[in-house]
Amino acid sequence: MIPRYSARLSPLQAETQWSLEGQVLVQKRGGREQRFDLARLKALRAAGGGVILTFGLPRLTIPAQSYGEALRPVDQSEHFHAFMVEVARVAAVASPNVVTQGTSRGPTEALVWIIGLIGGGALALLVISASVGAWPLGLALSARMIFVMILAFAVLPWLRRSAR
Repeated sequence: MIPRYSARLSPLQAETQWSLEGQVLVQKRGGREQRFDLARLKALRAAGGGVILTFGLPRLTIPAQSYGEALRPVDQSEHFHAFMVEVARVAAVASPNVVTQGTSRGPTEALVWIIGLIGGGALALLVISASVGAWPLGLALSARMIFVMILAFAVLPWLRRSAR
């Protein structure tokens, strides 16, 4: 039995079908067919309700949801998960050096939140200090907070590099 999965990516397009034929992932939409050799797979990444497969330059996105009747999204997580487990199993044999990534961003996402909160705090400090007449003190404290925010921005490239 050939593992298959299908989803309607857009209400205006024909249904897209993905099937696994040996070590080749086949995508069919209408009369168009694309073949992706899993031996050339570079990365497999879970991304917000779907999976992104990277084959060097070409990328293939397979969503877990589809459009159903009356243009309502239909969650096909069960079929999607079974199909992707099979694809991952074949990909692990065909391309043992494939990089797999989950949806977690690790410390990068937390640092972005911290940067945003520090920026919001610096802005709130400026507004409050100006409203009570302590403009110089608020400016001095906000400048220090913004400096810490700039240092946090400087750390981001190293966190992204270590996540790869």
